[in-house]
Amino acid sequence: MRTKKIALLALIIASIFTACHTGTHVIVASDDNNTKIKLEYWGTVVLNSDKSAIASISHDGFIDYKKNDEELHITNGSNGHFNYELNGNKTGDLGFNGRALLTETIQKIARVQAGH
Repeated sequence: MRTKKIALLALIIASIFTACHTGTHVIVASDDNNTKIKLEYWGTVVLNSDKSAIASISHDGFIDYKKNDEELHITNGSNGHFNYELNGNKTGDLGFNGRALLTETIQKIARVQAGH
């Protein structure tokens, strides 16, 4: 429990907000000795109303989420869709592991945006 509180505090402290570019640049990292996590996003990232999906990413924005050896990179695509790269490979289908990473990414972004 103490480790989770420290990790959460580190997430909040590690958040960096700058007004350069359009939107925000955020970097959040934690390491609890078993799991290393790094969330970085640039630009304006908007989640849907129930915080369960990414509604939009600004034109020049991106999201990077790394958990141990797995990595998810998200950018804007065409026609309102997103481009996904899972572990360095472009993909249209994230599969089970990719969807799990996406869910974690969204949850972390929601916490950062809520200030927790």
